[in-house]
Amino acid sequence: YKAMDDYPRALESYLEVVDLYGNDANKGGVDVILNEITSDFRSDEWKAYDAVIMDQLDERLKAAAERGARTLELRYQTVFAGITEGAEREVFVNSVVQAKNVPASGPGTLVLIAREGVKRGDFAIVHEATERFMSNFQVSNNMLYIMIADMDALLDEGSYLAAAELSEEILLKFGYSESVGYARKSRGDAFRLLGRHEDALEAYKEVLRVREWRGPLTPEALYWSGVCKLELGAVEEAFAYFQRIYVLYEDYTEWVAPAYAKSVRCMDELGGYDQEIIRTYKEMLANENVAATPEGRKARARLAELDPAAGEVAP
Repeated sequence: YKAMDDYPRALESYLEVVDLYGNDANKGGVDVILNEITSDFRSDEWKAYDAVIMDQLDERLKAAAERGARTLELRYQTVFAGITEGAEREVFVNSVVQAKNVPASGPGTLVLIAREGVKRGDFAIVHEATERFMSNFQVSNNMLYIMIADMDALLDEGSYLAAAELSEEILLKFGYSESVGYARKSRGDAFRLLGRHEDALEAYKEVLRVREWRGPLTPEALYWSGVCKLELGAVEEAFAYFQRIYVLYEDYTEWVAPAYAKSVRCMDELGGYDQEIIRTYKEMLANENVAATPEGRKARARLAELDPAAGEVAP
């Protein structure tokens, strides 16, 4: 039907299958269909049918609730959580992310519960959702995502060794695919937080070596590598890591700004860099995005102390 540009018929066909099989949590193909509907809603190609999609989903959600089809109801609520925003989205998320819903949830809903549980600091529900998922949905495209959510929960609750071990399991299951890079970077974080800085450096080096993982993870891995070098007393090596970030990855302000700040710390510790520190602060403030960060504001204040003439320049 899509090929014939008849989206309403395509949507009706999708939803007929969802309603027929969707109350059985073990029917993982239902989530595939719902993911397709979510993608259609977000795409420019079918933008004209957004209202139709919303109306049809709302109608099916109400019908599922009326007949007590809890798994199906949760699945539709999960879709709404994926296509709405702000307060409207929170209504659906709050309805889904409850421990009582875990036993009735399909794989897609379990991923939502786990991810939102991490954001809320409800690590118990993350682990519960993951345990159900891993026990019942071994063949699912969502497995990587819920394992990453579980790893995030382990890191946030301070279970660093368990998080590092889970990262190893993720690598064994999924190889060097793009999304695995985050899990391997998190392995470095786990070792760093344990104070095992040499192990953390090796983990970050792995992230930097793998072509598929290049992108936003690169400046982050460089930054934490620099932090580890600082902790090990290798200030010059740390300085080199931080410099690479603002020279090569200037678009990543969230890492460029702290990298500048850490570079100044390195220069302070090494000594003899007074003029270079002033030049670095000026360079920071010349970048509008960096100047607007907390590090940029601190740079402006310190530059005013070191070079009053430069400090008089308006922000």
